[in-house]
Amino acid sequence: MVSGSLRRIVDVELDAEEIRAAIMAEISGRLEASPPDAVDDAIAKHNRFHRAESGVPFDVCEPVIDAYGSDAVLKELSKLREDPFIANAIVDICEICDHRIRDFYSGEEIVSAALAHLIASSDEWWSSGLATGQWAFSALWGHDYEGTSCAFEDDEHFALVIELLDRAPMDDDILFLMGDGPLSHAAAIPSRYERIQELAKTHPQVARAWFMNLTDGQREFNSIKATVLAGRKDVVAVAVEIAPDVDYGVVLTALPSGHLRDDLLRHVGHCEWEPISDSGGGGGIQWTPIENEERGILRFSGEAPPDAKAAIIESNPSPATSIPSSRARSCAACTGGEPGPAILRTRRIVSVPSANAATPAGPLAR
Repeated sequence: MVSGSLRRIVDVELDAEEIRAAIMAEISGRLEASPPDAVDDAIAKHNRFHRAESGVPFDVCEPVIDAYGSDAVLKELSKLREDPFIANAIVDICEICDHRIRDFYSGEEIVSAALAHLIASSDEWWSSGLATGQWAFSALWGHDYEGTSCAFEDDEHFALVIELLDRAPMDDDILFLMGDGPLSHAAAIPSRYERIQELAKTHPQVARAWFMNLTDGQREFNSIKATVLAGRKDVVAVAVEIAPDVDYGVVLTALPSGHLRDDLLRHVGHCEWEPISDSGGGGGIQWTPIENEERGILRFSGEAPPDAKAAIIESNPSPATSIPSSRARSCAACTGGEPGPAILRTRRIVSVPSANAATPAGPLAR
């Protein structure tokens, strides 16, 4: 049913201020018609705001577009282009009526607004929405590389996504939104997928965003942990690590006896893991090959000194030796230069430019 504000908007002259007032009135009316739940938790708050705001800017503008045309409406709305609610209307009209978003907003404005929205979503995600710059992130999220919309050209969209990742903090919530949305959409095109894989070797945020996409946020971590703990009484998962390509994972558990145990699992499907071995102990400096000598689980008993420039991992009785710099770069790149997973795609003797690039994150590294 069309609300009162939507019916009244066709009775006024084309005016940005009146359109904004109608948008705000419609959202306010929807919120009033949907009082907070008795249990007002974060999810309930988010759903309430989302339902109240969803589709409102374009719904309000649609009868005005019918009366005056999209060009005239966009020209008028541009007078208030810095207002986030009007920006949402402009982006929606561009996407639906085939106008270019970059005719109204610069790349810097889009990236800055999208970053502000992502940070707001991470801090208080239940209350983030149109007011926090959602227009910019929604525009990046919604681009279809195989579609016909002219809101963005493919090259400029991909460049904006990478620029946004350049500036994004190493925050898993934020990087999951990027990896699960704009980055994975771009990866539908083979050439973009190849570029993402190349960037992931040297770009920490791209590497982590792609990893978060592959692991579906925390779902794969929860699944591998549940697989190991199933049927084991009084066993506690101390750490969970998953390889960058999500082929393998390892779970370190504390047994009732006080001993540590780590289990190796193979990824066999979405949120499905198959145990393939357990070491019966963990926490020391160990290298356990997986199926061949090209790959294994790497465990540390401590972290490298802050001024360390390289880490040497050797398997006895072979002496520690250096390797070509090209190979060293590829080893460091598998974790994007950040504290990484416990499973590395390396040879059994490896030197990496930064010790932290090979040091696994979490309790497994302690």
